[in-house]
Amino acid sequence: VHLVPLGCHVLPDQRTEDPIDPPTSAKTTLLVVASDPERKRIGLAVDTAALLRSRGIGAELLHIGARHRLLERPFVRSLGPLRLSNPDDRAAHVAAIRAAHLSILPSSGEAFGIAPAESALVGRPAIVSDAGGLPTVVAVNMVDLAA
Repeated sequence: VHLVPLGCHVLPDQRTEDPIDPPTSAKTTLLVVASDPERKRIGLAVDTAALLRSRGIGAELLHIGARHRLLERPFVRSLGPLRLSNPDDRAAHVAAIRAAHLSILPSSGEAFGIAPAESALVGRPAIVSDAGGLPTVVAVNMVDLAA
């Protein structure tokens, strides 16, 4: 995990790697932060959680952003749009990041990708699409297991 402070909405005193129980087949929580449901491809995020559920994994999708009909599924919990200038909304935003096992952002286009950086600041991994600046936010370190 690389900590990328640029643009993150997590305050300096909140930059910690919180321990979390690992995901299990009974409970795996995914987080998608998507202000633009089309460009951020929330449908793909919902489909991913549905696929995991069809394979026996109790996946829940947490969503932050504009409400959309695609999110109307029993395993999706949408927090709606949160205003980070509001202390209660900011607390809900950080709590959602900390509650997630994995952050996903399957955007079709992204200049940088603040959501994966926010996840990294609290020690949560992110899976992102290969779009725009997202690969620069989430660096993949290959380990040669044969060595």
